[in-house]
Amino acid sequence: MVLEANKAVVRMYDEAWNTPDKARRAALFDEVLAPGFWDEMPEGRRTREQLIAEASALHAAADDVGSTIALLIAEGEWVACWETVRYTDRTTGRRVEVSNPFFARIVGGQMVEGFGCYDRLSVQEQTGTPLAAWVADTT
Repeated sequence: MVLEANKAVVRMYDEAWNTPDKARRAALFDEVLAPGFWDEMPEGRRTREQLIAEASALHAAADDVGSTIALLIAEGEWVACWETVRYTDRTTGRRVEVSNPFFARIVGGQMVEGFGCYDRLSVQEQTGTPLAAWVADTT
């Protein structure tokens, strides 16, 4: 069934973000992100390359990166996901837990576009620092 296959793509995308091994992470992103993929965030649009760079920067700045998917709903080409992301900030040593709702459009087994709202303010509050250094500049 297409809906279950689309959910599997989002699960693999989530796995890519959580994978500490750079080569494995790159392979997962290559598998799930279409070449023209773009992602709209409150900070602005980011390209496939910017998203991959941000994931690598996160792993360079944090330990124990992981997430739990609480809700995954598919309809047509769209998958809605609500997850909680957790990691330990290396700069402060503090544990961070943040909500990350997003939507992904899947075509031909790959994500072609996404919309998300990662709670960056919560990261600031939990670490007591300005936005984490791994946040990609999307300008």
